[in-house]
Amino acid sequence: GATTYTGVSNEITMYDSSSNNRIILASPKKIEIMRTLYFSRSRYAPVYETDVVDDDSGIERVLGQLLNVDFMGLLSSSSAIRGSSFKLLSSLTNSFSLDVGRKVESVQGMTFPYGNTQYILSVSEKLAQKHPKLTYEFLNGFFIAFENAKDEDKATVIMYASPWIKNIYEEVYVKSVNGPSKTAELVRKFVRSTKISIHTTLTYSQFVWGQLALEDILSEMIIDEIVAAAIDHEAEGHSWDEITRYWPITPTVEVCRIIINKLRAKSLVSIHDNLSEIEEHTRWIELIVLT
Repeated sequence: GATTYTGVSNEITMYDSSSNNRIILASPKKIEIMRTLYFSRSRYAPVYETDVVDDDSGIERVLGQLLNVDFMGLLSSSSAIRGSSFKLLSSLTNSFSLDVGRKVESVQGMTFPYGNTQYILSVSEKLAQKHPKLTYEFLNGFFIAFENAKDEDKATVIMYASPWIKNIYEEVYVKSVNGPSKTAELVRKFVRSTKISIHTTLTYSQFVWGQLALEDILSEMIIDEIVAAAIDHEAEGHSWDEITRYWPITPTVEVCRIIINKLRAKSLVSIHDNLSEIEEHTRWIELIVLT
């Protein structure tokens, strides 16, 4: 919190919980830093599990990455890369008995046609249907692929990930060990990648958020992550409505119930709560974002 150990203005003191060492900072952005620290602490501690044990096998993790690498290669303008990527797809389907709804066989001298996005989308859709257990690994690979994709390919990358979105609730949230934490992680990454890619906002809205918003039980998680992203964005000196103007949730009865409950909880502050100035300011920002 705010301290005066050194006599320097805008001083903040924190303690390392593992060593109990005192850390003293001084910054003109003291209020923003303290607000972000407070919000992060209050946000993560009570809601989702924080100790995520990665129970996924190494093969599944690598396979999720490889499929994204493969699809990215099939989008390449280089015929050599597309040809190698098609060979990789053939090898993956044979080695891991992946059902893609068709026989994938590489023929010497054959070149995968440039711009054949429909083939990629159909293969991804069939994989999502037949191998839903790969959802978490595939989507983690998607974020890396999306970040590294050329601007002209980003929309297609989002589209080929779309069939996997409908699997998140059942395969990750319900069936996976530490499912709520893993789901929150995915939602957080979707919010972040939507934020940094303004050219694909509409594609994200249609092919990602449109799917996620169909699961009422995930609505509160999505709202929490968007509010968090808006507050973080505001703390960086930007306007929070740069995040919320792309609000991806349809105003269903369940969504309205969640928002009303959150507004009431944030508004009803007891005089005995002894909130600091930072905590009061953060609650006020949250109320503004939610409204």
